[in-house]
Amino acid sequence: MCPRSPGCGFASSTMAQIVAYLRDTVFHKDQWNPPNTDWDAAFKQYPDRQFAFLSDLLSAVWFTIGFSVFRVFFDRFVSGPIGMRLMGIKRADMFPPTSEVQPTPKLRKAFADNIRPSSAVLDRLAQEHNTTRAAISTWFKQQRGVKRSEIKVSKFTESSWRLTYYVCAIVMGVLTLKDKPWFTDPSKCFSDEFPYQHISQDVKIYYLVSLGFYGHLIIFQFFEEAKKDFWEMFVHHVSTIALISLSWSLNYVRIGTLVLLVHDIADPWLEFAKLMHYSKLDKICDFGFFGFAVTFGISRLYVYPLYVIRATIVDGLVAAGNRKIIVWWLFNALLILLLVLHIYWYYLVLRMVYKFVVVGMVEKDERSATDVSELEEQQERLGKKGEKKKKQN
Repeated sequence: MCPRSPGCGFASSTMAQIVAYLRDTVFHKDQWNPPNTDWDAAFKQYPDRQFAFLSDLLSAVWFTIGFSVFRVFFDRFVSGPIGMRLMGIKRADMFPPTSEVQPTPKLRKAFADNIRPSSAVLDRLAQEHNTTRAAISTWFKQQRGVKRSEIKVSKFTESSWRLTYYVCAIVMGVLTLKDKPWFTDPSKCFSDEFPYQHISQDVKIYYLVSLGFYGHLIIFQFFEEAKKDFWEMFVHHVSTIALISLSWSLNYVRIGTLVLLVHDIADPWLEFAKLMHYSKLDKICDFGFFGFAVTFGISRLYVYPLYVIRATIVDGLVAAGNRKIIVWWLFNALLILLLVLHIYWYYLVLRMVYKFVVVGMVEKDERSATDVSELEEQQERLGKKGEKKKKQN
């Protein structure tokens, strides 16, 4: 019926025209490569050079699996016991004490819905379980204590893992790039007959490790305690993976290595400050926070725009034959968007510094916001709103 319809034929013709237009404009190779790019000729001309292929990124799956397995071991046998010791949490605190009330699916559901149920709910549950309201209230209190301990240990292990990774990533990044010409001169990111640049094995591994790390973060998001910024961080991780993959496949690898390293430098300070905060070592926590504020400002608001972004805008344009091709617009738009986020985040950081210098202290809940996700969000879910208001007053 459709092939005989004039309307159907018109739609098919229009769709074909749209596809042809996109193929000849947006997706034309000249919009994604410098002028006169010929990869077939490059493979013959530079047989000893290793180029980037999109299929190379499949190897990152093994790093994702490796990170996931090692993190389970690290959390359980390394950071978990250390965190419990520093925070004064005993193993018995992780399990509910013996209670006259036997947990049932209804009780567990009621606790999941509201950890501080109303009097009416307590009375109803007491009646359904043939016990007293006081017994049900005690059971809820015990469960809150266990949940509080679990969350504390979970947050400590997460920050410990991130601190360990970021320190190792920085060391790996410096060792990988220290002898590369673009490490000290970002303009060299577009030299050496760009885009036919040789990609050494250490640079390739550095890229795959970074990609694997963010891949494992997505997996663990679905197993960790739910956070308020769950979907924001999910989008962030997916965007990071997309940016890494795109930069690899389009041979923006050199500038990509600089972006990775610059963004890792400040993170260990923040994770260290978190760990000290959880351990109630406030003086050391303040030191870590100020270290984060300084390194964040230098790396992301000075080095990043004046060296990295400048190289992609100026030198990248020259490498593209002074033609503002799609890939040039795309990468610069993404990098500038990151810069806008950094400015906003640093505003939050400076607000914390102001409160510390002028008021004399940094409120713990607000300091937590410098990570863009609150450190104490789980405590709010455990009914800490009243305590927070009391601190503010």
